[in-house]
Amino acid sequence: MALRKDTAHAVLMQFSQLFQMELFPRLEREVGEWSKPAQLLSKAIAMTQLHRFIHKQFLGRPQDDRRALVTAFLAKAIYNFATTRQLLERLH
Repeated sequence: MALRKDTAHAVLMQFSQLFQMELFPRLEREVGEWSKPAQLLSKAIAMTQLHRFIHKQFLGRPQDDRRALVTAFLAKAIYNFATTRQLLERLH
């Protein structure tokens, strides 16, 4: 059953409010202020639930590696990094 457009919008707004009012203030108390791209990345990871699209396979990379690769690809896009090297330098 598909969600009605107004229902889906309401759910997204509640999710966004939860992040803004609950999660980010708690995290900022623990680790300091988050940049806007870091907030966007955490929202995107939570909302897209990319792990649901990564299926267990017997060939290729292990499932956990594929999860990390998808997350890194998302981070590159959000931070507007042209290369993986830029992402790695930012992480270190």
